Amino acid sequence: MQRFDLASVNQQLAKVVLDYTPMPMLDLGLELLYKHNDWTVNSNTVGRQKDDRQEVYANIGWGDAKAFRVMLFADVEFAEYDSTHRTCGAPCTSPNPSAPPSGGPPSANFTWTGTDKDHSYLAGLGMDWLPTERWKANSSLTWGKTNGSADFAAQSGTVIAAPGLVPIKNFDNTRTTTFNSRVTYKFSSNWDFTGGYAYQRFRLSDIAFDNYGYVVPAAPATQTSYASGLYAFNNYISNTVYFVATYKFSK
Repeated sequence: MQRFDLASVNQQLAKVVLDYTPMPMLDLGLELLYKHNDWTVNSNTVGRQKDDRQEVYANIGWGDAKAFRVMLFADVEFAEYDSTHRTCGAPCTSPNPSAPPSGGPPSANFTWTGTDKDHSYLAGLGMDWLPTERWKANSSLTWGKTNGSADFAAQSGTVIAAPGLVPIKNFDNTRTTTFNSRVTYKFSSNWDFTGGYAYQRFRLSDIAFDNYGYVVPAAPATQTSYASGLYAFNNYISNTVYFVATYKFSK
């Protein structure tokens, strides 16, 4: 077994980038990506075996960058990772991944595979407005969503203890909405003043953090126990008002 990010890999990669300007002040863009990685070239019997990734990105821009311009984009990505693992219980009698299940029941030594899937969606809208030479306004709104899942399978003949290999549906599922708006005033050739407001709403659903709880070990426990609150409150809403003054040195 080798670390997959340092090991040799056979990769198939295809990428298409298209840009089109059908008329003045209107820009269209499209990107397509396909990638397939295969690590079995290393004869690795456990660990990452292969992965696939597909991505589609599209954007539209309209307007004069020196006056008023609107931008819209969307991105969709799909990724899938396949891996092989060996559970070697006590006693570890057959660590070879090609060996049949042994021990138990339930089986103490067996090979299992995992398939992780990640789906990501992102969309955004932006605006630049320059009403005068001294004033500039920028606003943006983005929405993002990720869905992750993991599925497992054991080699034939494996006896799994209840509840067995249960698939995970909430594997780092997130939803994020962000809004940002700011206005900049060019006071002089050296001074710029910016004021703005930012809003963000974040929601997380993950098997590791859902229904967060803390249970003090039953007596007579000898270890020190305490609740730090880490990962207890992943979901949040933030509202930020900010002001920035910028000075540019000149000769």
